[in-house]
Amino acid sequence: MANSKVPTPEPEPEPEPEPDPNACKCGQANRNIRIVGGVETLVNEYPWQAALVISGTSQVFSGASVIGSNHILTAAHTIQGVIDNDISYQVLVGAHGLTNAASSQLILNADRFIQHPGFDSTLLDNDIAIIVLRDSIDFTSSEVRPVCLPNSDADAYDSVTATVSGWGTTSFEGSQPDVLMEVDVPTMSNSKCQISYGNFITDNMICAGFDAGGKDGCQGDSGGPLTYNSGSGYIQIGIVSWGNGCADAGFPGVYTRVS
Repeated sequence: MANSKVPTPEPEPEPEPEPDPNACKCGQANRNIRIVGGVETLVNEYPWQAALVISGTSQVFSGASVIGSNHILTAAHTIQGVIDNDISYQVLVGAHGLTNAASSQLILNADRFIQHPGFDSTLLDNDIAIIVLRDSIDFTSSEVRPVCLPNSDADAYDSVTATVSGWGTTSFEGSQPDVLMEVDVPTMSNSKCQISYGNFITDNMICAGFDAGGKDGCQGDSGGPLTYNSGSGYIQIGIVSWGNGCADAGFPGVYTRVS
């Protein structure tokens, strides 16, 4: 009698895991409705907002953003300033007011930083750097969460409304605000931006601002995020980098292109 093999039954498929209600989703702003015409953000409205501060103080000298539990995005020229001036710094997250600290505010220590290998400190091309934190950020709370990053460079993000936020001065060489501020600015094509800045604008940059000026990032905002609301979440499309003055007519702000 021929041996017959009993077929092995296919294993039952593993059930899909239940979604974790505390799982971190990037780019989620904390608000129910936007403040029309406002410049001060809601507390923890942009939970990815970070800043570099002088160690042991709340003195902000640069903006930054949370992109992962151990990673902070900022401008390479900010890091170059840290190197050149031997600045001891820490990373501030979960903050709103600098004088009266929110309960969500954390001061974190950096382990190391990585500047873009193509960073040009004269032309500010490839003005992007990553700070690696010594300890991880706990994303259980919605008060500190990462911003989303672009999936590809296919979208140039021309002619969209973007938001820049930070604790930078509210005018050129002006005073620094105590609370986190925001402003919405329209982006533009690089060819339009080159009308103002010529060939200083490279493919690694994106410009935003009004023709008449009046709204822009300023001193102390450098390294901070320029974000675009995709509808499903905020995507960081730029890093505050440079410009001619602050909000001057005919001279938009120039940002490092993140995509």
